[in-house]
Amino acid sequence: GALELNTVQGIPFRTDYFEGEVIFKLRSPDLGELKPPYQDYFRSRSRKFSLQIQGRFSKPSQGIVWLGAEVGHCDPSKGEDRMQLGFMKKTFCKIILNTINLMRGAILHYSFGDGDQLPHISLPLYIAADTFLETDEGMTPPAIGPEMFDEDEKSQKQRRKSNVKDYKFVPGKTYSFSLHNSNLDLYDWTVVGIPGIKSMDLSNFWRDMPLRIVGYMTDGPFSMPHNDLNKRYLFCFELRNNNLVSNPRD
Repeated sequence: GALELNTVQGIPFRTDYFEGEVIFKLRSPDLGELKPPYQDYFRSRSRKFSLQIQGRFSKPSQGIVWLGAEVGHCDPSKGEDRMQLGFMKKTFCKIILNTINLMRGAILHYSFGDGDQLPHISLPLYIAADTFLETDEGMTPPAIGPEMFDEDEKSQKQRRKSNVKDYKFVPGKTYSFSLHNSNLDLYDWTVVGIPGIKSMDLSNFWRDMPLRIVGYMTDGPFSMPHNDLNKRYLFCFELRNNNLVSNPRD
């Protein structure tokens, strides 16, 4: 079903491996159209969207827990799910992604779509999350709402530099984490704000394929293919232009 945007309370969801609440915050070109808490939230920040999730694992995590984005119809009648990239665009994208990988310690997994994997960019959740908090059973987790989870700056820097790829998530604890971005304008379906590059229509890369923001687990080597056989989804939130729908993929 459709997932309401910019709510002041978390929206419950549940899959085979995770149960929790989500808030998807999307910036509008006219901040006056937004609810007052989100007018203030976006006015003081350059980010275009933010995803905030809080919940618990129903069973211990296995392998690596990933946070990322993928595109594709997952429908053979609509053709193969590959990004629409010419030689120059593909080379440019590879340079950027390989540079990020070099800077971050080879923690990025990506594909442009190869008939087996969907086009995707994923990183281990523990490192990739912009904020991450872990609350022991019996303790009160931070509130999920218009404001971001308040992770200590020192802790955040240590976590993101830790290169811990196989962080273990366990039942009982509550995990609160968020992801935000200032370059992916999902309201207008464009990439913006990259120095030296003008605004680009995402349809030039993805055609009419939807975008999914996902969390999933994989077993096996870090470099193994991220195909449906190897992925076990924790959550999957699908976007088609300005419309957001939930698809837990359980």
